[in-house]
Amino acid sequence: MLPHEAAYVLQVSVRCVRNQLRRGELAEVGPDRRRRLDPDQVAEMVSDRPLALEVLAGILDGRVRVPRCSDPDAQVRSLMESWSSLW
Repeated sequence: MLPHEAAYVLQVSVRCVRNQLRRGELAEVGPDRRRRLDPDQVAEMVSDRPLALEVLAGILDGRVRVPRCSDPDAQVRSLMESWSSLW
C-alpha cells in the first residue's frame, strides 16, 4: 500500500503518513526504495471505522483508485467519495 493510499484511508495528509513512517509509527514493507506500508497495520489503526475498512479492502482488491495529490499537505478527499466503487 502506498503512502497516499494510507493517507486516504486514515483521513490524514500524505505528509502526516510520511512523518509517521519517519518516526516508526508505521512500518515500511517492500524490498525496493519505493515506500510501501503494511495494509494490516493500517487496518488496525482504523479497526473501529467500518467505512475505512471497506475502502481499504477496495484499494487492495482494485475496486477503489486513490489519485495522488501534488501537495503533501492537502486535505484528502472524503471516504464517502469512494462509496459507489465499493458495490
